[in-house]
Amino acid sequence: MIRAGVDWGSSTFRAYRFNESVDIVDSIATASGLKFIADRNLSTDSTSPFEAYLFDTIGQWLSPGDTVLLSGMVTSRTGWLETPYLPCPADLTSMMEHAVTRTINQINLIFLPGLSQRSPSPDVIRGEELQMLGASVCLTPDPGLTRDDQGANESSSDITLVMPGTHSKWAHLKAGCVQRFHTLVTGELFEVLTEHSLVGALATEGNAPASVF
Repeated sequence: MIRAGVDWGSSTFRAYRFNESVDIVDSIATASGLKFIADRNLSTDSTSPFEAYLFDTIGQWLSPGDTVLLSGMVTSRTGWLETPYLPCPADLTSMMEHAVTRTINQINLIFLPGLSQRSPSPDVIRGEELQMLGASVCLTPDPGLTRDDQGANESSSDITLVMPGTHSKWAHLKAGCVQRFHTLVTGELFEVLTEHSLVGALATEGNAPASVF
């Protein structure tokens, strides 16, 4: 069964433990992202440093035959195992179909793919796509609603998500499927302007108005 999900990025390691109903019952978050792993020799033999860290951190959750899902930059060229980019539109089913599986210590490790698109502009994401699809599940209307209620909430299945960050993501999802997305260097540009420019030297620090969000 799927016992854990891991979101492993460049700067952060996050793991979530699931019970038999795939409810989250425990979690771990550390600053041991890919940069941390690359800077330290965490293995004592031929074992991959990623393998060593994963089993040292969540090994107590796992039993032989269990499955762990891995997403994020850990599945990139600079990570543990590179998976291909899956062209949009894509949903959870198609991601699982294009995942790469390895069995280590009798544990099935499923490395999920990232997503790509060619139009309206070429772009790729790796890690955020799972958060997008998870959000769409939470926002999709309850199948138990009446047809009138579903009609009133029809827009809930047609979702635009904004994910602020160093490289912010805007994504359009429909019926649990990522249709398209767009990456913007909003956070990085803000940091460059405020910390390394004449404009930033003249600017005064202020609080973001809550009404904007």
